[in-house]
Amino acid sequence: SSGINAEWPLRPGTLFPVIEAAFTERDPFLFQKTTFCAMWAVVWRVLPEMAVFMVLMMSISRLCLLIRPRKELPPRLAWLLPALYLVFTTSLKLMYRQFDLLDSQYNKPELACMPMADISTSDENTPVGSREWRKKLVIWITACIQKGMTVVPITLSFVLTLYFLKKYKNRAEESNSSTTAAHEATKTVAIVSVVYVICNIPVLLYYVYYMIWALAVDPNQKTLSEIEVSYDTHFSSDFMVYYLW
Repeated sequence: SSGINAEWPLRPGTLFPVIEAAFTERDPFLFQKTTFCAMWAVVWRVLPEMAVFMVLMMSISRLCLLIRPRKELPPRLAWLLPALYLVFTTSLKLMYRQFDLLDSQYNKPELACMPMADISTSDENTPVGSREWRKKLVIWITACIQKGMTVVPITLSFVLTLYFLKKYKNRAEESNSSTTAAHEATKTVAIVSVVYVICNIPVLLYYVYYMIWALAVDPNQKTLSEIEVSYDTHFSSDFMVYYLW
């Protein structure tokens, strides 16, 4: 929980540039700075990914303790695993920028600097090409795994947690023993997990649909403008825009 608490000062802090953009008629001072825009976009993406990882870590660690009650997990894992994941996901995004796979641009309708796949085409009327399209696919696949697919192991962990909680409860009733504080805490984590799962089912479906659409695109036949029209046709959902926010 210390890792989750450490994020709270950063989350509202990232909203100040958004507020500044809203009060300047969508013509912000901060987001117009290229360096600030790039740094903000990285932090904006990393924070929710860290929150998802925390839920995943809590769910799986509680399941492990439920299966093996006498086993003690090393306390340093509570900060070491989030720290390693933070380094990994931040490095991944910086690597994208280093290899010109990603570029951050101010998105006026969304009042935010959004990471965009840097597709370089000499002419809007020429097909994008497989090599350029793979740039987008790499970024979409990692986003799908980090944001959408994490609901799968958390769901599996939640189902197994319910099974072992019921098993433990039956044993406690047979032996007339009371439930321990650890198992009560496990129930709390299970509630957090199921709330996360319910809220992220639309996100999972969105990213899966996103990947199916992206893999079906023929970049050797479609121009960038045609792909953008296809994207708007399939994903012009105001609900998902605000829901992903």
